[in-house]
Amino acid sequence: MRRLNCPVQNYAWGKRGSDSMVAKLKTLENEGFETEEGKMYAELWMGTHPNGPSRVMPEAGDFVEGAEEGHAGIFLIELLETHPHYLGDLEKLGDLPFMFKVLSINKALSIQAHPDKKLAERLYATRPDLYKDDNHKPEMAVALSDFEGLCGFRPFEEIVFNLHRYPELRGLVSLSAMRAMCSLPEDLEERRDALRKLFHSYITAKPEVVTTQVKALVQRLGSRVDESGFSSDGSVDHTDDEEIDLEDIYGEGYEHKEKGEMFLRRLRAEDYYVQDLMRRLSDEYPGDIGIMMPLLLNYMRMGEGESFFMAANEPHAYLKGDIMEVIKLDLHGWIWSLI
Repeated sequence: MRRLNCPVQNYAWGKRGSDSMVAKLKTLENEGFETEEGKMYAELWMGTHPNGPSRVMPEAGDFVEGAEEGHAGIFLIELLETHPHYLGDLEKLGDLPFMFKVLSINKALSIQAHPDKKLAERLYATRPDLYKDDNHKPEMAVALSDFEGLCGFRPFEEIVFNLHRYPELRGLVSLSAMRAMCSLPEDLEERRDALRKLFHSYITAKPEVVTTQVKALVQRLGSRVDESGFSSDGSVDHTDDEEIDLEDIYGEGYEHKEKGEMFLRRLRAEDYYVQDLMRRLSDEYPGDIGIMMPLLLNYMRMGEGESFFMAANEPHAYLKGDIMEVIKLDLHGWIWSLI
């Protein structure tokens, strides 16, 4: 086993100085590395990507150029080209088909979704300058500390509940999109169409409408006073403080009472945290439409060692914490998905 000298990426959303897991790991890896307390350390890359290739740390007995004491070492890709058998069953590829990244996140990253196989093939055929391969793009990550993220759309009934509960969200979308969602279609394809219509209406809302509705929501959220919630003056009421009749939300004759109550329990449990998150997103990105995304996407709060998978076509965003991510690469070594 050989130690690697891995490059660090500095982005504005990273954690500052020694608070960053990236900086801590880099210091453990390289005793000569000096952490600058005023710099943001966002990512540590482990692999052969040309924008940040790892080097192999020299060891005693290395008789190759670059192995002298104090040298950074040869690039990992050079070692694999010289010793392709190190790749085992992947020897024919001539390179690693994946890359590891450690991310230290202090500020929310943008929402994105990666295409499925059919869409990837179409995008690659029509825009090869932007899409470097025709493969789908699932991702996997493990939390290295307490971590927050958004991943995948909420269950249909939860989104309908939030449409009723938050007038600002209703104010962002079209009436036809509202009707499609609130009709609670039973057919799965009809639900997908309704969700697609809602999301398109949401992300294409006019800037002046976004400004008005986001401002109204932030004002209603109020100011946070402690870890338990928000100040009562002008803030949104919480679901654990009120009686909720499911038929008021889902209509008379709603037949899935047990499922509805299950969703309501989840919404009650995370209510403070979601409102807290929206307030924090407002501080980080004032006036941005993404502030309401936690009402549409599943909000994950994870502890160290827990993991999650992001399938193709699932919108997701990293919000806060430290994770290790594995990213699949194409045969030319270009990254499929950049955070």
